[in-house]
Amino acid sequence: MLKRVATAFLLIPVVVALVIFAPALFILAVVMALTFLALLEYNRLTALIFNGQGSGIPASLIGLILTVFVYFIGSAYTPLLLMAGLFLFLFLALAGARDHRKAVEEAAFKTVGLVYISLPLSYFLLLACAPRGRVWILFFLIVIWCNDSLAYVFGR
Repeated sequence: MLKRVATAFLLIPVVVALVIFAPALFILAVVMALTFLALLEYNRLTALIFNGQGSGIPASLIGLILTVFVYFIGSAYTPLLLMAGLFLFLFLALAGARDHRKAVEEAAFKTVGLVYISLPLSYFLLLACAPRGRVWILFFLIVIWCNDSLAYVFGR
C-alpha cells in the first residue's frame, strides 16, 4: 500500500512538467488517451447494470471524437455533437433490443458518460491554450491531489 502511494507521488513531477512544458498536440494526445480509458472503464461498469451487454468501444470512440471536435472547432457546437451522440446511442440500443426501457436507460448512461468524462477533459485542452491556462490546470490538479490525499489519510 505504501509502495503505491510512493509511486503516485513520484508521478507528480512528471505531470507538472507535462502541463507546463508540453506542446498542445501532446496534451491533446494525453487527454485523448485518458478520455478513451476512462470511458472504457465507465462503460464497462455500466454494462454490468445491463447484464454485460455492449463493449463500450463505440461510446468511447464518440467521446474521442467529442474531445477532438472541441479542440479543433471550439465549444460552440458541443451541444449539437452531444445530441448526435444521444441519438446514435438510442438508435444502436433500440436496434437490437427486446426491452425498450432498458435500451433507453443504456443510451442515457452512455450519454452521461460523455457529459461527465469527455466534456471536462476536452476543456482541459482549451484551457491549456488560453493565456495563463496552464496555471489554472495546475491549480485544479493540486486541489484534486490534496483532496484525494486528505481523503486517504482521514477517510474511512
